[in-house]
Amino acid sequence: MSRRLLAPLLLCAAAAVGVVAARWSATPSSPPAPSVSAPNRGQEALTAAWSRVQADSRNPAAWASLGDAQTAMDDLVGAEQAYLTAVRLGSRDPTVHGRLGFALYAEGLDERALTALRYARAGGAQLPLLDHTIGQLQARLATREPPRPDERQEGPAQAAPASPPASSSSPPPPAPVAPPDLLPPPVAPPLAAGPCEVPLRRSPRTGVYLVEVRIEGVPATLVFDTGATATALTRDLLRRAGVRVDEDRIAHALTASGPVDFPTARVGRVELAGREARDVIVAVCDACAADGAEGLLGLDVQSAAGAELVVQRSVLRLTGCGGP
Repeated sequence: MSRRLLAPLLLCAAAAVGVVAARWSATPSSPPAPSVSAPNRGQEALTAAWSRVQADSRNPAAWASLGDAQTAMDDLVGAEQAYLTAVRLGSRDPTVHGRLGFALYAEGLDERALTALRYARAGGAQLPLLDHTIGQLQARLATREPPRPDERQEGPAQAAPASPPASSSSPPPPAPVAPPDLLPPPVAPPLAAGPCEVPLRRSPRTGVYLVEVRIEGVPATLVFDTGATATALTRDLLRRAGVRVDEDRIAHALTASGPVDFPTARVGRVELAGREARDVIVAVCDACAADGAEGLLGLDVQSAAGAELVVQRSVLRLTGCGGP
């Protein structure tokens, strides 16, 4: 089966609960809904999911729903990032890890996919083709030659090394279970003595708020954008941080001027006010440079870091902070 064909199957599994709920809520006297084309329904669902994330950006379920909507629109890169954000926010739903795994599998990221799918199975997720895909990945990775150092897949989620084949006289060993620490971890907690609020600069020209971050340890200034779902960085900043741009992995985004496609990059570490988000997929956007900033800090990192904008005092408040 084609990897890309798994996306619709994944969506069917994710939508099953919603279908049941819709059937229970329907009444015989309800008038038939007006006919809407599939692309329009998908775009409407995506817009609604984005709105839910913006309204409640620290809700893992909202990010998982965004991932489902992006999967339906064949935006697997965006779906991966949405599911990862749900995981960073502490989602305990094993099906979210499963949906993440299927998105990674469709993108060809086999080792990362196997890790997420094993975690989903260990958590009791019931998803179509889950066991079949795990078996397929295990067989493929067991026969694959070890990649050279420059070919290894990026990110913290790596599959465990394949075990040597068992002898014919002994039963096959059980499939290994991926421990939680192989998945992208949540942001690091703040230092106990660190500040719980960070002053923000405001552009005198446009009024946007500017925040200082580190991209792979490289200092940078970004716009603190509460209206952007994803983080976007310029090519020059990514070059200085030593991050490779992937021109073939495209993210789809809704902007004020309409839908726009962006190349993407995978950033290992984004540091914000003493907290760190790892394995962040960013859009590559040179047009996002303005007011001395080199991109936008989106809700994906803001929410995972527990960062909230207090407009009245122009400060960034960190939730769950142990400092004064």
